[in-house]
Amino acid sequence: MNRALVLIGLVVLGSLAEGQQTLRVPSVYGTIPLAMAAAGNGDTILVAPGTYRGGVNFGGKAVILRSQGGSAVTTLVGTSQQAAVVIESDGGRSATVDGFTITAGGKAGIYVKDASPTIVDCQIIRNTGVRWWSGSVVQNWHSVGGGIYCERSSARIERCYVLENRCSATGRYGGSGFASGGGIYATASAILVRDCYIGGNTVYAGYEVTGDGLAHGGGLFLGAGDVVVNSIVAWNRVATGGQTAKGGGIAASGSRIVNCNIWGNAAGRWPPADTAGTAGGSYTNCIVRRNTPLPQQAAGTFAHCNVEGGAPGIGNFDLDPRFADDHHLRWDSPCRDAGTIVPNLPARDFEGHPRVVDGKPDVGLDEFFVRLDLSGSARPGGQVTVRVRGEPGKRTHWALSTRALAPSIRLPGLQGLLVIDPARAAILDLGPLPPSGDLRFTIPIPNPFPVTTFTTQALVFDQLSLPRTVTVQ
Repeated sequence: MNRALVLIGLVVLGSLAEGQQTLRVPSVYGTIPLAMAAAGNGDTILVAPGTYRGGVNFGGKAVILRSQGGSAVTTLVGTSQQAAVVIESDGGRSATVDGFTITAGGKAGIYVKDASPTIVDCQIIRNTGVRWWSGSVVQNWHSVGGGIYCERSSARIERCYVLENRCSATGRYGGSGFASGGGIYATASAILVRDCYIGGNTVYAGYEVTGDGLAHGGGLFLGAGDVVVNSIVAWNRVATGGQTAKGGGIAASGSRIVNCNIWGNAAGRWPPADTAGTAGGSYTNCIVRRNTPLPQQAAGTFAHCNVEGGAPGIGNFDLDPRFADDHHLRWDSPCRDAGTIVPNLPARDFEGHPRVVDGKPDVGLDEFFVRLDLSGSARPGGQVTVRVRGEPGKRTHWALSTRALAPSIRLPGLQGLLVIDPARAAILDLGPLPPSGDLRFTIPIPNPFPVTTFTTQALVFDQLSLPRTVTVQ
């Protein structure tokens, strides 16, 4: 009995040790496919900065594919006949794609089928959809999922940019074109899209002489069980030479969209389009505006949403959201505290600020909270501009330190986390914020000045900003 237990323990320890391998590309394995062939479930493939062509197929393995330097310097390039990343049949295990630019996929940027991966901190840019045709003499052409294609999947897509992807289908010999989901396409799935920007994607469907064209979901095409939260869906487009162009931003059936900004999307056909911004789905705490044409701004079920042109439902309104800049709320925005708490509401907004500050969430992806930004030239002889935004009239402090707390701490009576070490910080009392709620000041940097990294935070009344770090060099 004891011998059997020892043997079982050795097997378990061996499998755990095997699952902790890190395979490095290209220093040890020359290509990602070679590393993938050698990897086992639970292993990590760590990819150095560079451009890697030809596509990556996970082969049913639950492997973590992670870039060493992030998406700005690490690119996966597909082919005209293959997605840049293929994840299929992982047996319910979770593969991970972390920190890549994914581009030039000819059958979607990321193709997911019968698998449930996590896709995080990626840029999925300028890919084309999965295409096929049906019929014999008459050819009906289909194109779906330009950026990400999901079939029977519970994928988690977080902190990603899904940009400028395209689906295009033209019926031939009297057939019709069907195109859907320029950015993300999901069918028979339960995907989660969180803290993402889905923008500039296009869907076109047409025909040659006779037939029809049906174009749905320039940004996203979703089904029952899919959820989108804390995301921007902007500047996407559907167009057709046929009868139907629905959901320049989102086309959905039974999906839930929560705390999102659906902005500037378009649908084009003649006569005028069915719906420009949204087509179907359930929307809560969302901003739906500037989608064209305006008379067909939105279709679906809305609650506590700011919809241009108005929408029936509890708590909906039609007012200028008063952005301070791109999608951030100003202190006097009518979207503040106009939302409602729903099940599984994320604890934080897309930037990491608390989602519920004053008892009720704000409408849109941004929760109004003190914001600290730095700009300028952080070099000897240069200058850095500090910008603090918050509630006008509230007492404001700003602190600068060379030491950050690890871990950060929560102080009684304050919202947010204290990151800087107050014992080693220079703290300025800036007085009350001006009526604009926007305070700026400039700090000159002496020359010479040693290479130094500073962490800085602002406190406006009881709100601690997210930290900002600057290195003088």
